[in-house]
Amino acid sequence: MGRAAGPFERGARSSGEAVGTAFFSVAWQENWAVVTVRGELDLASAPGLDEHVSQVVRLHVPPLVAVDLSGVEFFDSSGLNALIRAWKRVGTAGGRLVLLRPVPRIAEVLRVTGLAVRFEIRQELPASGGREGRQGEQA
Repeated sequence: MGRAAGPFERGARSSGEAVGTAFFSVAWQENWAVVTVRGELDLASAPGLDEHVSQVVRLHVPPLVAVDLSGVEFFDSSGLNALIRAWKRVGTAGGRLVLLRPVPRIAEVLRVTGLAVRFEIRQELPASGGREGRQGEQA
């Protein structure tokens, strides 16, 4: 008998998980694992982003990960560090990380810190998983 797909496997969708002050879910769109964050991305919830990105990286090579930030209500330095760790983890695995629809507060923090030129920031997922949009390019 086959086993059920876990939330980090292609074709699966997680029902979501609360970690600290945020809610995380994973859904697959084409070849992308879309990790959606809702609530506060802070000291209490940053480990949840680390865990979700790590699971995708462990199961999919090369990983194509999009972090949807459109539902983030609060963001601090712990959230910023979690995004940097995700970028490094995905990059080390030969993958691609895209930040989707960051709220204005996050976009401003990325711009002021100079990280907007390092991250690939988009309003929509790229059309394919190809390498045409590299880290640091905005669409």
